[in-house]
Amino acid sequence: MSVHSGKFGVVNGQSTSMGWNLTDGQAAQPFRTSNSACGTIRRQGVRSWSGSYNMAGGTPSVMPGDSISWAGYTAPDDDVSGTGQRASGTALVSSVVITWNWETAEILKHVVNFVGHLALTWDQGVYSDATSVVAPEVCGTKVQYDDATKKVITDLKSASLTISSDIKSYVNSSTYVGSKCWTGQKAGPIDFEIALVQDCNERDESGGDDHAPPLGTDLALEMFVDSTDYWDLQWAQVMEYSNLTVDNDTGDIISRTINLAMNGNKAGTNGSITKPGAGSAWWPA
Repeated sequence: MSVHSGKFGVVNGQSTSMGWNLTDGQAAQPFRTSNSACGTIRRQGVRSWSGSYNMAGGTPSVMPGDSISWAGYTAPDDDVSGTGQRASGTALVSSVVITWNWETAEILKHVVNFVGHLALTWDQGVYSDATSVVAPEVCGTKVQYDDATKKVITDLKSASLTISSDIKSYVNSSTYVGSKCWTGQKAGPIDFEIALVQDCNERDESGGDDHAPPLGTDLALEMFVDSTDYWDLQWAQVMEYSNLTVDNDTGDIISRTINLAMNGNKAGTNGSITKPGAGSAWWPA
């Protein structure tokens, strides 16, 4: 039987996964000739694959640029347990996205996006997740900045942190594997972006308002995943205040989004990205 529920899905080596997806394709090369009767001919092109998996928790076990042995298990053939269809291969993590949602009190979640390096394999396998559930609550977490005074950015509805590596793809004579032309991948530069959705209308470009840091300022930002551990981001530059929404018709709460992005060097000093609870920076390595 080839029709199955997604309830059996597992990502190998990952605890408390919530689902995964995969795209596997090839860029066929079209052409027309004098003897093709005005029809388009196609020959197989370069193969590539990519995907993502969703996780509970605010601290990914893998980070952008990491090379991982990825395998996605779909479902047991008998719809009970055991051997079933899986896809596997070496992949590079292109980005991780961590989300906080105070408005709905969803658990902390993150998404890992990846691109395949060379061949993808389809075969049969067995996977299960027997680990303890890791699903931290968002209530009690916060976002704050400034090493000395720890200014809290108040009235947040939601937040997202996207850390990425600009993965570089390549195809050459050595990426021909198993009678197919595949795509190779190499890790690239590191970047991060942050979006803070806030119930607030106040602004003070002089810096006198803690919950509205002025445009262009560089913040030592701390995004908590529990009461003590946090993402330490040095530095997050305030890029934009966007989507300030004032609605007479509905009378909805006035809200806006504060957009920030990585500034890896401030006044001649390199910054850092430190994962929650880590004793040393993840970047620079």
